Amino acid sequence: MKFAIVLFVLGLVIVTIAGDYTHGHNGQSACEDPREHNQKFQNNNDPTKYWTCDEPGKPATQHSCEDGTAYQHAVRNCVPWGVWKWNAPVDPISMVM
Repeated sequence: MKFAIVLFVLGLVIVTIAGDYTHGHNGQSACEDPREHNQKFQNNNDPTKYWTCDEPGKPATQHSCEDGTAYQHAVRNCVPWGVWKWNAPVDPISMVM
């Protein structure tokens, strides 16, 4: 039984690590896909910053939230730290490498 639990936990860890995220990538979009245009993306390395695709085919521009706030991808806006919740990093459709 212990072996089954360890195997289950190990499986969860592998799925989490191998999810939709390139380890260490900051989340900056290359803005090459039309679905990314005029969209905001979380900065995977700094919750006080986010990216926007302002011009098709040009890398996303980084923006900072106001003091005391952090970017919440679920609402695509900066929110006060007291209501901010961590989100797992996710790669954009096209990435700046």
